Amino acid sequence: MNAIRELIQTGESETTEFKQTWTNDCLKTLAAFANTRGGTLLIGVNDAGQVLGWNGTDAEQQAIATRIGNKLPIQPSLEATEEGGRRILVLRADVAHGIAVPYESRYYRRVGCTTQEVPAAQLGQFLLERTGQSWDSLPSGASLAEIGEEAVRGFCRRAKTRLPNLCDDEPVAAVLQKLGLLNEDKPTNAAILLFGSDPQRRFISANVHMGRFKDGTTILDDKMFGGTLFEELDDVMRQFRQYLQVRYDIDAGVDTVPGQAIVHRREVWDYPLNALLEAVVNALVHRTYLGTTESITIRVYDDRVVIRNPGGLPGGITVEQLKEDPHPTIPRNPLLANVFYYAELVEKWGSGTTRIVGLCKEQGVPEPEYEADEHSFQITFSRRVFDEVQLRALGLNERQIEALLAMRSDPMVTNRGYRESHNVSNKTAYADLSDLVERGLLKRVGEGSAAKYMLRVTIK
Repeated sequence: MNAIRELIQTGESETTEFKQTWTNDCLKTLAAFANTRGGTLLIGVNDAGQVLGWNGTDAEQQAIATRIGNKLPIQPSLEATEEGGRRILVLRADVAHGIAVPYESRYYRRVGCTTQEVPAAQLGQFLLERTGQSWDSLPSGASLAEIGEEAVRGFCRRAKTRLPNLCDDEPVAAVLQKLGLLNEDKPTNAAILLFGSDPQRRFISANVHMGRFKDGTTILDDKMFGGTLFEELDDVMRQFRQYLQVRYDIDAGVDTVPGQAIVHRREVWDYPLNALLEAVVNALVHRTYLGTTESITIRVYDDRVVIRNPGGLPGGITVEQLKEDPHPTIPRNPLLANVFYYAELVEKWGSGTTRIVGLCKEQGVPEPEYEADEHSFQITFSRRVFDEVQLRALGLNERQIEALLAMRSDPMVTNRGYRESHNVSNKTAYADLSDLVERGLLKRVGEGSAAKYMLRVTIK
C-alpha cells in the first residue's frame, strides 16, 4: 500500500486533512500544521475519505504555490499524483521550528483532527512555546536576595535520590544554576515560584483557593494558600485530610507469639490521597501563570472534589489522549516539571493523568472526569460507591451489610432500630454500629440512647 492510500484509509487526524477543493481555509490548515507537528493536506478528497479528484492545471498548481508564499512564511511541498484513478494534489508542511506561523494576523494549530484558532487568552503562552521558550524560564526581575535559602535546602533533601550529586551546603546560586533556574545570573520565574521568600509579591495569582461546600452556594469553609509551590502542595494535602472522611480496612492476624492476635489497620480515604496529590501537582506545574489573575481552585463537596487550574491543555493534546498510556507530553512549564520530578513528586512526564485513573480504579473509586476548554483544565473526582460485593469484601457481617443496604432508602438508623431489625442485644448492636463508625462507613450523631447513625458513603 502506498503512503497516500494509507493516509486516506486512516482518515483525518492531527497530521492529515482532506479538502474537496482548494480554498483559503487550506492556508489556515497549513499554518496549523506548521504550528503543531507538521502534516499532509490532500486536495480532491472529501471528509469521508472518498477520492473525488482535483482537476487543476499546472498553472493553477503554480498559483497555489504563489498564494502560499505570499500569505505564509513557510514553503510546503506540492505534488499532483494519481490515487484510485483520479488526480489529487498533495501538500506537505513541516513543523516550523523557532517561529509561530500566522495567517491573516491570526494563529492556528491542530487539535485532534481539527484546525483551531489559538484563543487570545493562550496567545502569549503559544508564542513563547513556538519560539522555543517557556514562561517559567524567563527572568523574573528578582535578585538572589528574594530566594529563600531554607526552601532550597529543603528541596535538596527531597531530591537526594534523583540528584545524588546535589550537596546540602552548596551555595544557593550553584543549586539554581544546576537546575536551570538562572537566566543571565538572575532567578527565573520558576525559581521564584519554587523557592521565593514571597512568590505572590511578583505573581499575585500564584496561589490555591480551596473550600468546603455543602452545595453550589453554601460555603462551609474557605482557605487561600500561598507561599512556594511546595508549601501550597503541603497545605492543600493537609486540608484534604481535614475535609475528607476516612475509614479503616481491618485485618486480623497472628503474631509470632502463639495465641497473640494482632490487628492491621489501613486508612482508606474517600478518594486515594496519592491521586489527589497527582492532580494538585499537575495543576501547579501545568497551569498558565501568564496573563491571568485566576488562582487554582479546589472545591470539596459531599460527593465530589473539583480541581480547576487556569490554562487549557497545551496545543495539540485532547482530553481523550490524557487517559492513554503513553500520551503526548508538552509541559507548559518544563522547569517546574523538572524540579517536581527531582523532588519525587512526579513519576515521569506524561504519566500523571493515567496514574490518577489507575489509583482510582485500584480503590474502587469511579474514574475521574477530565474537562478542558480554552481557558481552563478541570478534573472531577466522584465519591466512592459501594455495592453489596464491595461491602462483603470489607469483611462485614451479614447484619452490617443488610443494614447498610437498607440505608440506601433511609440513611439513618438508631441502636434500637438496629436491635429490632436484627433481633440482637443492645451490646451486639452497639458493637456492630461502632465498628461501622470506626471504619468510616457511618457517622454517630449524639450520645447514649439518643445517638443516631448516618451513612458517610454512598451505597448502590
